[in-house]
Amino acid sequence: MYKSETIASIHQDIQMLRDDHLKGKLKSFALSDNPHMTISKTTGKKMLYESLQHFQKNGYSEQIDVNQLTLVSRSKYKTWDWEHEIKLA
Repeated sequence: MYKSETIASIHQDIQMLRDDHLKGKLKSFALSDNPHMTISKTTGKKMLYESLQHFQKNGYSEQIDVNQLTLVSRSKYKTWDWEHEIKLA
């Protein structure tokens, strides 16, 4: 799959954040060429609040074009329970 310069740049930024702040704290870490946003994924309240503080102190923004939103849900260590797509104009 073709990876745009924007996605490649976002991947670099995410990898640097991971290396600086999350190395050894996550059992798995994968970057997708199909952009998506995970609303919440932490290993506890401590990591959640550390992440919140980091992004409040170090703003981050990127602009990408999207044509749909896909909402998914799953229990920890399980496959997706459901998926709902919202097409964007």
